[in-house]
Amino acid sequence: RSYLLWCVLVRACSCAQNFEPDYTRAAEYFESVYGTDVVFARIDGTANEVEGVEVRGFPTVLAYRRGAKGSPVDVSQHAQDIKAFGREVRAALGLPKKRRGGEKEYAAATRRF
Repeated sequence: RSYLLWCVLVRACSCAQNFEPDYTRAAEYFESVYGTDVVFARIDGTANEVEGVEVRGFPTVLAYRRGAKGSPVDVSQHAQDIKAFGREVRAALGLPKKRRGGEKEYAAATRRF
């Protein structure tokens, strides 16, 4: 599995609170495309510390590639743009670009109008 870790300061950080709906949508999208190969997790940064991980701001999103648990890729810089965030996560985890079932047909149908 590839893992994605999100640390968030829930009450004191409006940026992290604003990012949560987009993070949830991204998790749902990645699950629909990649199944259980990608796991999105949340950690309350005020109540938990992860040994060896330095959190410099919130939200902090770290992508862990399969077999490289000790060397995460920080993808936090794209937290404000959900599409850029998705591209960055895919690149950080080395995932091939895939479409959801029916997405290609939907895109073709919308071009007809």
